[in-house]
Amino acid sequence: MNQNNNVLTEKLISILGAYVRAVLKEQLKTTGEIYTIGYGPDWREGSELAPSVSEKFGIRTYFVDRQGRYEPVSVLFVLTGKLGEVFTNYDFAPYLRVTLEDNGEDCFEFRSVDDVIAVKHCSPLFTNHKNKDSYADFVEAVEKNVLFITIKYS
Repeated sequence: MNQNNNVLTEKLISILGAYVRAVLKEQLKTTGEIYTIGYGPDWREGSELAPSVSEKFGIRTYFVDRQGRYEPVSVLFVLTGKLGEVFTNYDFAPYLRVTLEDNGEDCFEFRSVDDVIAVKHCSPLFTNHKNKDSYADFVEAVEKNVLFITIKYS
Protein backbone atom coordinates (compact mmCIF):
# COMPACT_ATOMS: atom_id res chain seq x y z
CA MET A 1 0.00 0.00 0.00
CA ASN A 2 1.46 3.35 -0.94
CA GLN A 3 1.72 6.34 1.34
CA ASN A 4 -1.42 7.98 -0.08
CA ASN A 5 -3.43 4.84 0.67
CA ASN A 6 -2.03 4.83 4.23
CA VAL A 7 -3.26 8.39 4.69
CA LEU A 8 -6.66 7.41 3.28
CA THR A 9 -6.83 4.39 5.57
CA GLU A 10 -6.11 6.54 8.63
CA LYS A 11 -8.81 8.96 7.50
CA LEU A 12 -11.26 6.08 7.01
CA ILE A 13 -10.52 4.69 10.48
CA SER A 14 -11.10 8.12 12.00
CA ILE A 15 -14.40 8.61 10.14
CA LEU A 16 -15.70 5.17 11.09
CA GLY A 17 -14.65 5.67 14.71
CA ALA A 18 -16.65 8.92 14.82
CA TYR A 19 -19.62 7.08 13.30
CA VAL A 20 -19.56 4.29 15.91
CA ARG A 21 -19.20 6.83 18.72
CA ALA A 22 -22.27 8.67 17.37
CA VAL A 23 -24.19 5.37 17.31
CA LEU A 24 -23.24 4.65 20.92
CA LYS A 25 -24.20 8.16 22.03
CA GLU A 26 -27.58 7.74 20.35
CA GLN A 27 -27.99 4.36 22.07
CA LEU A 28 -27.44 5.98 25.46
CA LYS A 29 -29.76 8.90 24.67
CA THR A 30 -32.49 6.64 23.27
CA THR A 31 -32.62 4.12 26.09
CA GLY A 32 -31.56 6.32 28.98
CA GLU A 33 -29.89 3.23 30.40
CA ILE A 34 -26.41 1.80 30.72
CA TYR A 35 -25.43 0.04 27.49
CA THR A 36 -23.42 -3.09 28.20
CA ILE A 37 -21.68 -4.80 25.34
CA GLY A 38 -19.91 -8.02 26.09
CA TYR A 39 -18.61 -11.38 25.06
CA GLY A 40 -20.36 -14.64 25.80
CA PRO A 41 -23.93 -15.90 26.16
CA ASP A 42 -24.57 -13.83 29.29
CA TRP A 43 -24.08 -10.59 27.36
CA ARG A 44 -25.31 -11.35 23.84
CA GLU A 45 -28.88 -10.14 24.16
CA GLY A 46 -27.88 -7.00 26.03
CA SER A 47 -25.28 -6.15 23.41
CA GLU A 48 -27.93 -5.51 20.77
CA LEU A 49 -28.55 -1.90 19.83
CA ALA A 50 -32.03 -0.48 20.33
CA PRO A 51 -34.12 -1.11 17.19
CA SER A 52 -34.62 2.62 16.58
CA VAL A 53 -30.86 3.22 16.75
CA SER A 54 -30.19 0.32 14.39
CA GLU A 55 -32.73 1.67 11.94
CA LYS A 56 -31.58 5.29 12.06
CA PHE A 57 -27.90 4.54 11.66
CA GLY A 58 -28.19 1.38 9.55
CA ILE A 59 -26.09 -0.78 11.87
CA ARG A 60 -26.56 -3.90 13.97
CA THR A 61 -24.40 -5.76 16.45
CA TYR A 62 -23.30 -8.89 14.64
CA PHE A 63 -20.80 -10.54 16.96
CA VAL A 64 -18.91 -9.74 20.14
CA ASP A 65 -15.59 -11.40 20.89
CA ARG A 66 -12.63 -11.38 23.18
CA GLN A 67 -9.59 -13.02 21.58
CA GLY A 68 -7.87 -13.93 24.79
CA ARG A 69 -7.74 -13.37 28.47
CA TYR A 70 -5.59 -10.27 28.09
CA GLU A 71 -7.32 -8.85 25.02
CA PRO A 72 -10.05 -6.21 24.99
CA VAL A 73 -13.61 -6.83 23.88
CA SER A 74 -14.09 -6.36 20.16
CA VAL A 75 -17.34 -5.95 18.30
CA LEU A 76 -18.29 -6.81 14.77
CA PHE A 77 -21.05 -4.56 13.48
CA VAL A 78 -22.90 -5.15 10.22
CA LEU A 79 -23.90 -2.11 8.19
CA THR A 80 -27.49 -2.53 7.02
CA GLY A 81 -28.35 0.91 5.60
CA LYS A 82 -26.94 3.39 3.12
CA LEU A 83 -23.43 3.10 4.53
CA GLY A 84 -23.58 -0.65 3.99
CA GLU A 85 -24.58 0.02 0.38
CA VAL A 86 -21.53 2.26 -0.03
CA PHE A 87 -19.34 -0.57 1.23
CA THR A 88 -20.83 -3.16 -1.12
CA ASN A 89 -20.79 -0.76 -4.09
CA TYR A 90 -17.03 -0.51 -3.65
CA ASP A 91 -16.57 -4.27 -3.11
CA PHE A 92 -16.09 -4.08 0.66
CA ALA A 93 -17.89 -6.39 3.05
CA PRO A 94 -20.33 -4.22 5.06
CA TYR A 95 -18.81 -4.99 8.46
CA LEU A 96 -16.95 -2.86 10.98
CA ARG A 97 -14.47 -4.28 13.46
CA VAL A 98 -14.43 -2.19 16.63
CA THR A 99 -11.97 -2.60 19.48
CA LEU A 100 -12.90 -1.22 22.88
CA GLU A 101 -10.66 -0.05 25.67
CA ASP A 102 -9.21 -2.96 27.61
CA ASN A 103 -10.83 -3.03 31.02
CA GLY A 104 -9.88 -6.65 31.79
CA GLU A 105 -13.53 -7.75 31.70
CA ASP A 106 -15.71 -9.73 29.28
CA CYS A 107 -17.93 -6.69 28.85
CA PHE A 108 -17.79 -2.94 28.67
CA GLU A 109 -20.41 -0.65 30.20
CA PHE A 110 -21.20 2.63 28.55
CA ARG A 111 -22.70 4.67 31.38
CA SER A 112 -22.61 8.11 29.78
CA VAL A 113 -21.79 9.71 26.44
CA ASP A 114 -18.33 10.45 27.83
CA ASP A 115 -17.64 6.71 27.83
CA VAL A 116 -17.67 6.51 24.01
CA ILE A 117 -13.97 7.38 24.10
CA ALA A 118 -13.59 3.67 24.91
CA VAL A 119 -13.86 3.02 21.16
CA LYS A 120 -10.15 2.62 20.46
CA HIS A 121 -10.19 1.41 16.87
CA CYS A 122 -12.74 1.01 14.12
CA SER A 123 -12.00 -0.31 10.65
CA PRO A 124 -13.66 -2.28 7.88
CA LEU A 125 -13.50 -6.00 8.56
CA PHE A 126 -11.56 -6.55 5.35
CA THR A 127 -9.28 -3.91 3.93
CA ASN A 128 -8.46 -5.75 0.75
CA HIS A 129 -10.42 -4.51 -2.21
CA LYS A 130 -10.54 -5.40 -5.85
CA ASN A 131 -10.02 -1.97 -7.37
CA LYS A 132 -7.30 -0.06 -5.56
CA ASP A 133 -7.83 2.90 -7.89
CA SER A 134 -11.29 3.52 -6.42
CA TYR A 135 -10.11 3.52 -2.78
CA ALA A 136 -10.04 7.34 -2.59
CA ASP A 137 -13.58 7.44 -4.00
CA PHE A 138 -14.66 4.85 -1.43
CA VAL A 139 -13.24 6.87 1.49
CA GLU A 140 -14.91 10.02 0.15
CA ALA A 141 -18.27 8.24 -0.22
CA VAL A 142 -18.00 6.87 3.34
CA GLU A 143 -17.13 10.33 4.65
CA LYS A 144 -20.13 11.95 2.94
CA ASN A 145 -22.49 9.24 4.10
CA VAL A 146 -21.28 9.32 7.71
CA LEU A 147 -21.46 13.11 7.75
CA PHE A 148 -25.05 13.00 6.50
CA ILE A 149 -26.11 10.33 9.00
CA THR A 150 -24.44 11.93 12.02
CA ILE A 151 -25.80 15.39 11.23
CA LYS A 152 -29.28 14.02 10.65
CA TYR A 153 -29.48 11.95 13.83
CA SER A 154 -27.05 13.45 16.32
